[in-house]
Amino acid sequence: MTRSAQLGFVELMAHSVLELILSSILLFGVTTIVRFVMGPSPISRVFPQIHVQLFIAGTAVALLLAGLSMSPPGKASGGHMNPAISFAVWRFGVIPGAGLIPYIIAQLLGSVLGVLAARAAWGQVVDQPPVLCAVIQPTAAWSAAQLFFAELVGTGVIIFAVGYFLSIPRLAPLVPWLVGILIGLGTGTLGTQSGGSFNPARQFGPAVVSGHTDRLWVFLVAPMLGAEVAARLLRAFHKRSQVLTHRLCGTHADGRSLEHRRPEPVLPLLCTFLLIFSVPAVGQTPSTQAADKDSGPPPYNTRTQDEDWSYFHDPSKRSSFLDAIKYIPLGDQTGWYLSLGGEIRERYEMEDYPWWGQGPGKPDHNGYNLQRYLLHADTHLGERARFFIQFQSSLEFGRNGGPKPVIDRDKLDLEEAFLDVNTHPIAKGTFRLRIGRQELSFGSQRLIGIREEPNVRQSFDGARVTLGIRQWQIDAFATKWVLTKPGIFDNVPDPNTTFWGLYAVRPWGILPGGKMDLYYLGVDRKTVEFARGTADEIRHSIGTRFSGQSAAWDYNYEVVFQWGSFGSNDIRAWTVASDNGYTLNSLRFRPRLGLRADITSGDGDPKDRVLRTFNPLFPKGSYFGEIALIGPANHIDLHPSVALKVAKDWTITPECIFFWRESLEDGIYRPPIILIRPAGTSRSRYIGTQPSIQAEWQINRHFSWVANYTHFFAGPFLRDTQPAKDVNYAATWFTYRF
Repeated sequence: MTRSAQLGFVELMAHSVLELILSSILLFGVTTIVRFVMGPSPISRVFPQIHVQLFIAGTAVALLLAGLSMSPPGKASGGHMNPAISFAVWRFGVIPGAGLIPYIIAQLLGSVLGVLAARAAWGQVVDQPPVLCAVIQPTAAWSAAQLFFAELVGTGVIIFAVGYFLSIPRLAPLVPWLVGILIGLGTGTLGTQSGGSFNPARQFGPAVVSGHTDRLWVFLVAPMLGAEVAARLLRAFHKRSQVLTHRLCGTHADGRSLEHRRPEPVLPLLCTFLLIFSVPAVGQTPSTQAADKDSGPPPYNTRTQDEDWSYFHDPSKRSSFLDAIKYIPLGDQTGWYLSLGGEIRERYEMEDYPWWGQGPGKPDHNGYNLQRYLLHADTHLGERARFFIQFQSSLEFGRNGGPKPVIDRDKLDLEEAFLDVNTHPIAKGTFRLRIGRQELSFGSQRLIGIREEPNVRQSFDGARVTLGIRQWQIDAFATKWVLTKPGIFDNVPDPNTTFWGLYAVRPWGILPGGKMDLYYLGVDRKTVEFARGTADEIRHSIGTRFSGQSAAWDYNYEVVFQWGSFGSNDIRAWTVASDNGYTLNSLRFRPRLGLRADITSGDGDPKDRVLRTFNPLFPKGSYFGEIALIGPANHIDLHPSVALKVAKDWTITPECIFFWRESLEDGIYRPPIILIRPAGTSRSRYIGTQPSIQAEWQINRHFSWVANYTHFFAGPFLRDTQPAKDVNYAATWFTYRF
């Protein structure tokens, strides 16, 4: 054996000893936290609610884990304290195979020693329920197969994220926080069911010392298999990047950063915010496995300003810490309360040839990360007044060519801040005045939406009056569109865009479950580009929408006509849209057979001094699927789909969209109304075919997960005008609302 090999072996053994020490401290800390937060103590007497106890314990454990990873011993050994992580970094090729077994043995032995030390320190109370050596005991309702799947998937997500962050120098220092956050999210989601371990060492010591070794094999084998799956996926989907270090602190052994560049200043603060509110379940025991039996709380809404949490006025209905912050009384008067909440969304996308190879951005086979954080406070001062404020932070990492303007990045800004003033009912009606920055959303969001699917939502500055009289709800508004800038608190009303309108809705009994919308919308924009050129635009839209649903049928029809001026030209444009579905309730998976068909006018002869291209104004972002290649202007589409309810909270939807140009004289536009491909000399009408499949899982009230894959086959028009690469697109995102 050479001297260098001997030194490597000695260093490896030293690092294994450090892993043993760190794992011992971790399990000593976990057991101690469970003993004093959930066992007999002043903390458990002050906070007897199990959900509050889990919140306190989970936050403390996550902070302990991050602190140990960033400590000097953690920087030296890597701070794994988890055999699945050590296995993964070996599969990433960062540590030698000879170091894997000593690491794992040290972590498992340290787990046992940590629990024994806690029992010696705190006495017999550690062996008794509800502490029970901090062992995780999954609910008896879950089979071993369900538990195995949950541990495999949860660990796989954590390992994939760790590997991805360790391959990017500016993200590597955030890995200790990332691990704590993801483990907190996982245990918060699965805590009352599987316990959410995701770490063989976390369960090994408590199970061995307490004697509760049933199903221990699941907690040992499933995370290791999840690590293997994650390592393979990372190599498959992130081929260009290489994991740079085995140290979870993301530094060299002496503490130097992998790259002398500070991470985004907002991200660590928001990750800490996520850590605090993730409500993880640690040390799960039978006494903590009772599910919330109250099914009454309202669901969370993507339009948070429309939520009503007066349900929690009755304290007996609040079963968790997060329920308590939804209704914080302001004095003794009924209807005076403060409601707090927010959203965290982590999204990964891959698109190999954006806009068929013409950009913006270079071909991208590795993908990029989009993060969005919302935090709001809603103050109700009885029935007469209300003040709502919401902050937004949207971040982008890794997109070739940088973030897309407006929709990708907005580090931190005021997304909504408005005052509502309500009058007492007058003449059998209601009246509300809303002043300030606000989101607008009407109908199917074909023309006015909150732009949920891109990373940055849109809002407007102005005033809105809502009148309820008889069966009508009538909204009148006058606003300036808020221009999104990428910095901190730099969004301003766009001086070049003014938007106003009148929107009325009422029930319509001619068709079953029917509703009728009637509206007028006006917009004044400076320097707008269409295929015929650039000029100032004043556009008026008048439209109607009929929608409804019966036991099996659902329908949605909309017709819009537009007129106005574009420079010295007139505007005459239109659209007809339909969306019909029939649900086969008697069949397995209750398939909904859907057919959507839309047509929007395009421009004709540029010499006729009439612009005929339809303008969708301020629509939802992903108008025709998550890939969002084509917008609703100069197009015809036919869109069949089948939505399958494969489980109570699972939906899988395969679909396909066929695109044509409505006018051969006009090009095609990307959302909302940006010319992406002029007509040129092409006389081809067909644009292309876009099949996709999307899976949606509503995990519980707070958590949801979505995955989408789309392929676009370029058609004759794109081949005529070039480039015409087929596009592969994949996206997955995880949303947490509270």
